[in-house]
Amino acid sequence: MTSENIIDTPATQNFIGRLMGVFFSPGETFKEIGLAPKIVMPLIVLALLGALIGIAMAERLDAVKIASMGIEKAVADGKMTQEQAAPQLEAMKKNATLIKATFPIFGVLGTIVTVFAVAGIFKLASLILGTENTFMPILGVTIYAYLAISIVSSVVLLALLFLKSPDEFDIQNPIGSNLGALLTIFFSKESLPKFVLAFANWIDVFSIWRLSLLAIGYAAVSKRLKTGTAAMVLVVLYLGAALIASTWATIFG
Repeated sequence: MTSENIIDTPATQNFIGRLMGVFFSPGETFKEIGLAPKIVMPLIVLALLGALIGIAMAERLDAVKIASMGIEKAVADGKMTQEQAAPQLEAMKKNATLIKATFPIFGVLGTIVTVFAVAGIFKLASLILGTENTFMPILGVTIYAYLAISIVSSVVLLALLFLKSPDEFDIQNPIGSNLGALLTIFFSKESLPKFVLAFANWIDVFSIWRLSLLAIGYAAVSKRLKTGTAAMVLVVLYLGAALIASTWATIFG
């Protein structure tokens, strides 16, 4: 074989190199991920991170108390009497070990379902836009973007879990990195309309950062798709989800 027949191709980065690249050079890193997604390792780490958070919350907080919040709220809202709730609350106490074990399981399943759902939704959106891409690179970008942000947000969450008293910890808004937490500094939760507070909780620093990474990544692995267009699509989809979730919380929350 002569030197003319040899084609030099740059070696792809390993998992750690790609993860660091998502933080410091996302455009180039996502282009490389598009050429060779290699999703197994980042997906495993992301799932383990979800399990770790589930275990930490179950250990630090009262798992039964968290699980019974829905029933207690139904009693407070008059949707259920205390007599009706008592047997369910007692059953939860008897199954405390099982409830505790579900936290890491839901952490793993929730993480995996989320990244596949987000990748699938954007793939459908890109078909409507007439953009050329394939699912695996989109999934690779999604996993790495979620993993990068989850590492930072998990460190913050774990710190708050162990620095705050369990009684002071807000399970519904654990990190407080959103507009909803800011509003509650100036107004009480009771004085704010449910819809406003629920929607404000979606305006989150980590969510904005994640959407930015996803926009850069999806543009990098797609033909005829600019980062600005990808960002616009993601923002529209995100706001749509926020409106639906906030409406649901207003009616049934």
